[in-house]
Amino acid sequence: MKAHILVVDNEENFLGLIREGLAADRYEVSTARSGEEALQRVRESPLDLVLADLAMPGMDGLELLERINELSPALTVIMVTSGKIETAVEAMRRGAYDYLTKPVELDELAMRVERAVERVRLLNERRCLHPERVTREGLEQLVGQSPTMEKIRDLIKQVAPTSAPILITGESGTGKELVARALHLLSSRRERRFVAVNCTALPDALLESELFGHVKGAFTGAIKDKRGLVEEADGGTLFLDEIGDVSPAFQGKLLRVLQEGEYMVLGSTKVKPVDLRVIAASSRDLRAKVKQGEFREDLFYRLNVIPISLSPLREQRQDIPLLTDHFLRKYSQRLRRQVPAVSSDALDWLVHYDWPGNVRELEHVIERGLILSHKGVLTLEELVPPELSHVGIEISDLALPFRDARQRALDAFIKKYVAAALLRTQGNVTRAAQESQLERQSFQRLMKQAGIHSEDYRSPERR
Repeated sequence: MKAHILVVDNEENFLGLIREGLAADRYEVSTARSGEEALQRVRESPLDLVLADLAMPGMDGLELLERINELSPALTVIMVTSGKIETAVEAMRRGAYDYLTKPVELDELAMRVERAVERVRLLNERRCLHPERVTREGLEQLVGQSPTMEKIRDLIKQVAPTSAPILITGESGTGKELVARALHLLSSRRERRFVAVNCTALPDALLESELFGHVKGAFTGAIKDKRGLVEEADGGTLFLDEIGDVSPAFQGKLLRVLQEGEYMVLGSTKVKPVDLRVIAASSRDLRAKVKQGEFREDLFYRLNVIPISLSPLREQRQDIPLLTDHFLRKYSQRLRRQVPAVSSDALDWLVHYDWPGNVRELEHVIERGLILSHKGVLTLEELVPPELSHVGIEISDLALPFRDARQRALDAFIKKYVAAALLRTQGNVTRAAQESQLERQSFQRLMKQAGIHSEDYRSPERR
């Protein structure tokens, strides 16, 4: 069947241009001259795609987008702007799939529409998937056959259909967000958004604005209303990573969302209802933080309705060969190369290394090794960064005075430690310092002492 596209604009010339630009043999094209008329079309007939101008008299494009989201949340919308990119970006934040700028190039139009229609087709296929296939696709990123991983997958399948809050705990890099995404994909909310928030990445005041939104004038610099991520996740799933780092004041506001299903936009006194599932994660011991008075006890028990604990990779060594194969295939496909084999000594090192950065560190090591290797076999020399090879004191150093020998051993340890932290975080100094529980300046001093530069640990696309 042809995809049905509705084009909305108050300019007749533009409507005619778009109608001519979309191949009649591939698409059924309808038009509307106003937001109000477009809404009536949405109510009356099934549509696959809406292409709407942002600047229209009466109901503008942003208001039309919000009304479409209320009437038909799964409907794909592309916005058209006359040059105000900020407004187009705001439309994307509110749920638009893409945007075009006027004057519209017909080749660009055809490409964007084709991509959007393909997305619609895939979403429709997913809605019709057999439950067993949905389950398989939702869990395919959770690689491993250890008893621990099997229990995790069974628990996910059991609790995903509910809306109960879930608390995922485990060391950094163990895959907490992957578990959260699997829970979302296996739930009845999978057609709505999965919104992930890193609570350590934003200061408390900014986190509140990002999560709950704000009204114009709420604080200095708030020049217009802003829709929050809680509203973006309405009907879907909100994932709060490193929840243990938020302040007690913010914890109280989050508790209201969980208990009452409502929140207040920053700077407003109006209460807004919301229906979402909250999944929280922490690499810290929240029970200890409760005892220390740093985390609200009532919020902890509200989040910990269903706890999921992820084991460090060093306790699941039997899964390392499977994970290695998974990442080799993933990054070989991205690099458009044939999947290489792994030499026996390299695989032995992978299995016996302690992986302080867990699965994330293993993934980065495999990606780096593939970038450096151009052979059919990934060797130990290509796979293992020099900084992660065995670091110890040389025999010749034992003849030195004790103080000098100790300093050499300490320097070697610092170099290995800092390099491993940057490798896990792909050169992100702030995250490496946080995971090391050091101040950023202290970590930078260690980098300088070791002669290490963060740029050397970034993936090629981030350099």
